[in-house]
Amino acid sequence: MDNNIKSILERFDALEGELLSWQGRIGDPEILSQLNRWHNDLGALRFHLNRSTNDFGIMALLGGTGTGKSTLTNRLLEIEGSATSFRRTFTGGPIAFIHPTMNLPESWLGLPHFDVSQEDLPVRGQSGSLMVVSLENEWLSRRVLIDTPDVDGDAETHYDQAERVFRWSHSIIFLVTPEKYQMTELIPFYRLAQRYEIPTIFVMNKCEGSDVVEDFRSQIEGRGFNEPHIYSIPRDDSTYEPPDDFGLTELRNWISETQMLKIDNGTGGLANRIQDSILRLNDQIFVPLRNDLATVERLRESLESFVAPGPEVDVSGLTAELQQKMQAKSILYLMGPKRILDRAKKISSTVFNRVTSPRSWFGKDTQSGSQEGETIEAQALPDFHSMLVDQFQIGQSRIRDILEGNDRAKSWLSHSQETKESLWIDPERAGTIVDEEIESLNHWLKERWETTPRDTKTILNLLSHIPGGKKIVEWSEASPYLLVLVAASYSSFFGPIDLLVIGGYSLATWLGEKLSNEVTHQVRRTNQTIYRRFERLMKDQVANQIHWLSQQVPSRGSIENAEKEMNRLADCLESVGTDR
Repeated sequence: MDNNIKSILERFDALEGELLSWQGRIGDPEILSQLNRWHNDLGALRFHLNRSTNDFGIMALLGGTGTGKSTLTNRLLEIEGSATSFRRTFTGGPIAFIHPTMNLPESWLGLPHFDVSQEDLPVRGQSGSLMVVSLENEWLSRRVLIDTPDVDGDAETHYDQAERVFRWSHSIIFLVTPEKYQMTELIPFYRLAQRYEIPTIFVMNKCEGSDVVEDFRSQIEGRGFNEPHIYSIPRDDSTYEPPDDFGLTELRNWISETQMLKIDNGTGGLANRIQDSILRLNDQIFVPLRNDLATVERLRESLESFVAPGPEVDVSGLTAELQQKMQAKSILYLMGPKRILDRAKKISSTVFNRVTSPRSWFGKDTQSGSQEGETIEAQALPDFHSMLVDQFQIGQSRIRDILEGNDRAKSWLSHSQETKESLWIDPERAGTIVDEEIESLNHWLKERWETTPRDTKTILNLLSHIPGGKKIVEWSEASPYLLVLVAASYSSFFGPIDLLVIGGYSLATWLGEKLSNEVTHQVRRTNQTIYRRFERLMKDQVANQIHWLSQQVPSRGSIENAEKEMNRLADCLESVGTDR
């Protein structure tokens, strides 16, 4: 395998480069955790692949709570280097003891390194970092000794730290006691030590008899270890003495003299590490991500076909008062065909005096009378702002139903780091739409309110050019009804005016319809603008969700590229003829 290590490392580099582009693109914390673990394991694998045969070895102590790992470390080093205590999980993080002439790679263990001076000994260790203690100790001249947290420690991080050290180390000392040699937490480490062909020593600490040692030996041999090296160290207050060549002194000497610290890069153990890395990547990362990608594509399709509820707002009620006012000021509206004939037949002097009275036009009244004499009650307008806010919230609820109806999307939502403000649009923005458009419409209405209707302007302009017309113009300025009543009461009141009245039938209809059409057009345009803006806002909301969904899983192209690199790596491993 030596001649192919470079090509294998290149394939790993290309694969990892693709995976690094997935930062921030995985919504499932479990998959993200597996990916981070894979990156760390890959760092350990690179360390073993790049290791020179002349490098020093790194030996780690692994064991459960109370097995005495720190005590054994101090006895092997013959110095109080690691803090000890009868309390549980006293070692908080890995501690490396190294000779000053050696240089531990800065990337080793994938954690920050902190140097500890001898004045600060003993050291307890710190989670998430590696404490490095340099000692002028001959026993350390060819090896680094690592003290680790308990594999069954109080905190979840203790097991993870112990496993991390296990994967980065060249050899392992498994430390047990008569009370702990059957603990299940060590079984996975035994299995991996065999699979990766890691040189291994077993130590029974705090021992008080040979029977438990032999039972431990039987268990270890039953797990596939052939002629395991098992040492026993008696409890300090015990009369038990270990067999010759299997005590503490013999353990220390054997470690000093043996070449158990190296891993041959051509062994099947290293090939198994590579294979396990590929299988873990596929099973725990690629497979679930492909499933999540299919989920995202289905949800995206559902969101893109989502039909937002219409705003259902009609602002025509805002123009009713304008149309009434414009009609009251319009001569030709009052001279409409049916209206003028009916009034001409029924008019009397009493009515004439009443309607020509200025008070009848300018007096304050609680009700407004129509031109036919009916009463028009003022009606309250709907709360358009609240209507649009409610309708936008309904649309958001339907989007939530689409997302939360899917278990994966529901899980992503629960773990999402997005803030509510960035993920969901404030419904008040929908209310702002109708507020702005109504304000614009009111501005248009105010402009029309302050002007004289164009039909009145037209008639007054015509009257000013006919005999006697100027006087009638003066009357009409007092009241538009006056002109109409006078013209209707006298059939031969200035011939041109008769023609004007008769011709006004069609002109009144045309100008009246023009006024009505203008208002209707403005209302329709306002309604359409509100609808379009509401629709755009709802589309923005859908786009937010689609963008958020796309951040929960890498793109299809990126996943396929990573899978291709993984397959090239597998082919490379097969091509070297290793035993898989």
